[in-house]
Amino acid sequence: MIRYFISLNMDLGAILSNNKRDFNRELVHFSEKNTTIIPLDCNEYIIQMFIEQAANFDTLKEYLSHYHSYIRYKTEYKDNAIIEIIESFNLDTFVIEYNSTFADRPQDCLFLAIIDDEIMKESIFTPEIQNLCDPGPFYKIIGVDESWSSNEEIYYDYATAKKAFDKLQ
Repeated sequence: MIRYFISLNMDLGAILSNNKRDFNRELVHFSEKNTTIIPLDCNEYIIQMFIEQAANFDTLKEYLSHYHSYIRYKTEYKDNAIIEIIESFNLDTFVIEYNSTFADRPQDCLFLAIIDDEIMKESIFTPEIQNLCDPGPFYKIIGVDESWSSNEEIYYDYATAKKAFDKLQ
């Protein structure tokens, strides 16, 4: 994933979707061209766990069914934030991406594309599952500008995104 080897100053996970539905005012989100960007208020481990578990299923519907049938979760932890967003807004075409840097050097990168409910296995990139795919085609499908994360005034980390969102309200 060559894109991840450019210098980014961020520690942020986000859901990127072409879904233009009305999102509630409490959910931190931004509209950028044809894309809705939803910064995630959860840590890298939660995002990685979501992506690696999704790799075991062909569709998002199968994964969510499994999640609700077999996995108990506690709402006081943020480990179900991703699923709550997906289900609350009926997302079926989106990208989940996480990037972090230390001293302007990329540290961790996570990526997953789900297109029309299909988990795009070739898109999965985690420390455990490293497909060397180009995320560009997945961005193109959902209308994401590949440089979305370069706006550090908004997308540096979740706290920065929340402050920027609150200013817009």
